[in-house]
Amino acid sequence: MVGDGRRQTKRDIVRYHRLWYARSQSRGEDGYVVVTMRRGRACIGNCTGPDPQSHAKMAWVDDDVAARMRMYCNYVCAKVRSQARGWRKARSIIDPQRNVTCIGGLGIATHTTHPLFLYPEPPPQQSTHPHLPFQNMPFILENVVRPNILALKPYRCARDDYSEGILLDANENAYGPSLPSSEGGSLNRYPDPTQRLVKEKLVALRSLRGAENLFLGVGSDEVIDLLIRIFCVPAKDSVLITPPTYGMYTVSAQINDVKVSKVNLDVEEGRFQIKPEEINARLASDPSIKLVFLCSPGNPTGTVLSHASIRAILENPSYAGVVAVDEAYVDFVADDCDGSVANWIDKYPNLVVMQTLTGIKSARKQRPSQPLSLTPFTFHRLGPHRLGIAISHPSIIQLMNNTKAPYNISTPTSEIALRALSPAGLATMHGHRASILSERARIIAALQSFTVPGVGRIVGANDANFVLAQIVDAKTGKPDNVKAEKVYKRLAEKEGVVVRFRGNEIGCEACLRITVGTEEENKIMLGRLEEVLGSGNWIVAVYTACVEAVI
Repeated sequence: MVGDGRRQTKRDIVRYHRLWYARSQSRGEDGYVVVTMRRGRACIGNCTGPDPQSHAKMAWVDDDVAARMRMYCNYVCAKVRSQARGWRKARSIIDPQRNVTCIGGLGIATHTTHPLFLYPEPPPQQSTHPHLPFQNMPFILENVVRPNILALKPYRCARDDYSEGILLDANENAYGPSLPSSEGGSLNRYPDPTQRLVKEKLVALRSLRGAENLFLGVGSDEVIDLLIRIFCVPAKDSVLITPPTYGMYTVSAQINDVKVSKVNLDVEEGRFQIKPEEINARLASDPSIKLVFLCSPGNPTGTVLSHASIRAILENPSYAGVVAVDEAYVDFVADDCDGSVANWIDKYPNLVVMQTLTGIKSARKQRPSQPLSLTPFTFHRLGPHRLGIAISHPSIIQLMNNTKAPYNISTPTSEIALRALSPAGLATMHGHRASILSERARIIAALQSFTVPGVGRIVGANDANFVLAQIVDAKTGKPDNVKAEKVYKRLAEKEGVVVRFRGNEIGCEACLRITVGTEEENKIMLGRLEEVLGSGNWIVAVYTACVEAVI
């Protein structure tokens, strides 16, 4: 029986409902639940006994449940046999955490007690569920992923299933590392391949649904590389970037023999915002673009992208690829500004949000012989122990886990991450954030009130943990790229202060990127920069010589 009470034959169901059957392998039972799609609506029925053709009554489920069914059906590559003898074979996967077996593109088999299916009443006409996927999205995961990745059988080890007891499965050195016993710890053992404990901490920190939404990599660079390898066919497909932006997007693309398409940011007056209309036009005209990288806050721009502009790309009806939003510096965005879009992953299944606990340069007191290194970092002080995060729909996360190298996160990294994500660590992080934002404001105020000329505008919105300062000609007040590079080198080579020259980037002419350090570091940096700009005779001489040589 169907929802309207009409009895249907097997032929009717096959013809009109595109029906698949599957065994409920997750409990090893001979029970079946049949999910079908008819005219855009989903219905569900229960089958019992060894014969999947002995279907029983069915009932419609509402649009919210149907949407979740379709999302679960994007899972790929696992051992579940199709019991539809002679019918269409289907890719499938078991989700052990939710006890769900997913089949093909429109069918699911599971147990009737699963909470997805406890909707006996007819559906409303329009669903108001907050996590429904965007209605007109053309994204179909299987059409975007490289075929060899879809067919990939991921590496598995015994430690994926068993992590306690006498562990004699991985050819480890049972006697421990060749270090003093007080320092050895568990370094002789392979780390947890799933990093369950770290993921649980991150789920709580970022208010996510579960660990199935998280991938952990060796810094965000591994996440970038994996995304390109999963979605882009070498020498055929492309990625789109929005310069000025993080340089590793281009590096990873070139390493993987993937073309790079560029749509520059709107850099007028230091806006540093994407151009949605131009990007969408490029996506519509170039079907080879499978992956879009958006950096928010930008590097080197230090400017967060507006949510409206990101949404315009995600809701492009002609783009069926993936959008990756790099949020390495998102924790420095002011509370009253557009921040993270990580909570959009339920609505946009083609969205990947990248974050990081890495990139830190320690703000400890440095020895006088050491230069002050003022390059970007993040809160958790894990630079030597790189940890990147991808937040996305479980189907994309599963592909990333299938593709990564085994044991990619080391034991020291995971142990330090757990300490950083503990209540004490998070309290310290919040204290550091407040200090960084306060020091950022102090640096900006100081640069704009130098007693000597040479610093022009502070470029960008200052949404990250660095400041983009423009160096100008003292007489004309115009940006001076040659002078900026000379100041950069003088600071590093003579004054022991290392910042970053970004004058060759679009919209960043004559700019130095200065990371917010400790109060002591910032005081030293400001003093030495003012001294360098004040003793301008050497700069004028070098600049004049360069001009005369060109003439």
